[in-house]
Amino acid sequence: MPIFRFHINVDVPPHVISQRLQTVVRESTVRNFFFPWQTASERARAPFLGTVQPNSFRIRRDVYRNAFTPHIWGRIAPTQSGARVSVTMFLNPLVMIFVLMIILGNMNASPGTRLLIAAVCIAFVVFGFFPDAIRAKRLITNTILEPTRMADQL
Repeated sequence: MPIFRFHINVDVPPHVISQRLQTVVRESTVRNFFFPWQTASERARAPFLGTVQPNSFRIRRDVYRNAFTPHIWGRIAPTQSGARVSVTMFLNPLVMIFVLMIILGNMNASPGTRLLIAAVCIAFVVFGFFPDAIRAKRLITNTILEPTRMADQL
């Protein structure tokens, strides 16, 4: 399963980091799922959906029709000089199971066909997951380190 991890050391207390993250995260609702085109203005203001707690967060980018968008889990731990944010991004487990079923479900095909199907599935995962993970990392890092600059990026 694709996993992308990074850490950010910040010289502000954990509650400030939580407040900064809450400015770019909005609650995931049924409306976001069934009527995503109605949330374009909200998406511009807050590009993430999920929840932010005082010492952790579980979010995902509000991207329409991308099953490979990473799920983002983070922990905010106090340190002597401020806080450390540890972020883990991973592919939705149901999507990974589906991809594995496609790859393994073609065992009766010729070796060349099996190889081609596996390569296409892996390419979908790599090119669908990692570019979005890198963009999410940039958005999260900018929000935590420079919250005023983040407003200009949106």
